[in-house]
Amino acid sequence: MGISRITENANFLASFPSLTQEQCMQLEVFAQLVLEWNVRINLISRKDTESIRTHHIGHSLAPLHYFPFAQGLTVLDLGTGGGFPGIPLAIACPDVQFHLVDSIAKKVRAVDDMVNQLQLRNVRVSCLRAEALTDKYDLVVTRGVSELQKLWQWAAPLLNDSSERMPRGLIAYKGFPFEEEIQLHAVRKTIIPLAGLFPDAFFDAKCLVHLERE
Repeated sequence: MGISRITENANFLASFPSLTQEQCMQLEVFAQLVLEWNVRINLISRKDTESIRTHHIGHSLAPLHYFPFAQGLTVLDLGTGGGFPGIPLAIACPDVQFHLVDSIAKKVRAVDDMVNQLQLRNVRVSCLRAEALTDKYDLVVTRGVSELQKLWQWAAPLLNDSSERMPRGLIAYKGFPFEEEIQLHAVRKTIIPLAGLFPDAFFDAKCLVHLERE
């Protein structure tokens, strides 16, 4: 194992001390599966493969620092791509139910294979567009690059607003400083900078944006 890999693993474990040894092993297996699939289809940038544990897995787990993922929570990962953030969150939160969806069939095949190999019983995977979904969820998460207003338009009809489980609404992974202009009526917006989550300048330019109906 190279020095950079050892350092990355040490930083990762220090940032998420609540993870069990088994969960850390599952996350490592997931990282290897993504890299194997990435040779065949583009799941993550080829330039970023050396930093998969922090820039992708650690980034995916960031909401756990700020929100209590309650037992029984139902979560939609909208536009899961290579399984981010849904698979890392599902590994860390085995009592939470995840639905990972994407409209690109080859990515869905890769994610479905990884979920099966990891034996994640709290995850289902579908090849669907947001407009085709009919289920309701407590929370929608997305690392998608679409504008926040568009993400909310997709997410809002899918939210189970009667749920008392937390967190609720939409958590979008965005760039920081966050400067998008949005016009949303009766929606509470919270911006959470991720600088300092890891000793990595990558996170200085990252934030979470939480939207919830007032």
